Amino acid sequence: MIQRRNIAIYLVDASNEFDGIGEVEANIAKGLAARARELKEKENIQMYFLVDKTQTGKYGEDVQYIVVNDWLKTMVNTPLLNQVARWQLPHFNLVHITHQNPKFHRPFGDHTLVTFHDVNFFHNNNTSAASFRRKVKRMQRMLHSATHLSFISRFTSQDVQQHFMVTQPHRVVMNGVSDLSALTCPNPIHVPNNYLLHLSDMCDKKNTHLLVAMMQHLPDEHLVLAGRVKPKDKERLNSIINKLHLTNVQFTGGVSREQKAELYRHCKAFLFPSRSEGFGLPPLEAMSFGKPTFLTPLTSLPEVGGEAAFYFDQLQPYEMAHTVTLGLKKYGEDTLRWGETIKAQARKFTWETAVEAYIRYYIDILSMT
Repeated sequence: MIQRRNIAIYLVDASNEFDGIGEVEANIAKGLAARARELKEKENIQMYFLVDKTQTGKYGEDVQYIVVNDWLKTMVNTPLLNQVARWQLPHFNLVHITHQNPKFHRPFGDHTLVTFHDVNFFHNNNTSAASFRRKVKRMQRMLHSATHLSFISRFTSQDVQQHFMVTQPHRVVMNGVSDLSALTCPNPIHVPNNYLLHLSDMCDKKNTHLLVAMMQHLPDEHLVLAGRVKPKDKERLNSIINKLHLTNVQFTGGVSREQKAELYRHCKAFLFPSRSEGFGLPPLEAMSFGKPTFLTPLTSLPEVGGEAAFYFDQLQPYEMAHTVTLGLKKYGEDTLRWGETIKAQARKFTWETAVEAYIRYYIDILSMT
């Protein structure tokens, strides 16, 4: 009989289930929990979820839960107390840190698998020198702690290896995309018909300001900007709107999951001209509705959009408007075929596939012990 093996999965951000890292963690947690009994019976693997206290018990009884509190963080991260933490915790044959900025920065298991989502700060021009140094130091610290690595896209794998020394075994395990098409929205946001949609936090790297400036060249179109935005970023966008006297741009503010689905469902196209992404969930969410999606050919976005997306080859407002016009015309010439092609691209990315890839990786790591 295979000796029992314990695996700890870091899911502290899963409480924020519908936003960024939290969404990734929550979907990985659901998938692993659904396989936990099978893994226990066939592989003698016990899953432990390291969670925020609000998440205890959320994923069923086939996994065990350890609450990550200030005491545990201090114990693990303090050199003199790290061994005490290991003594008080179960013996973990493998710890999976699901993103590169966890609360823990010292290992507390036999093996440590760290998932890297991006090193976008190498591509953002507005990162201060001090912030850049802190981020580099944090990445180096996690690489030092890891015995194994995974990356959420081929681009992220190449990007990390270009900027850091990577000697550990590593794999690419791409994220999935949640199917929002079955969601209904009791309180939809009032927007015009046939609008263009952009959804993000509208920070500098998303290039939302270029979309806003683009709208002077598309006077018959309407742009809806959805998502929570920092005051300084909204002020920048509003200054462009005022300077160009635009009346065809609308902010929605933060949206619920149901409102987001409704916006995808009824938009004319989805625009996402970001200059740096580790993966790119919003484009895939839009594509799962069969919507024409316009991306930059930068970082990981071509992996997501494939040949089913349209690309902004030049990031200048007039040229971007031209790309949108031509893309919508091409899409309109065979809407049915394009819609199916776009949906098929989105279906390539499932959480079930991601979870299965992680499980195979876990078993392979454990077999080396």
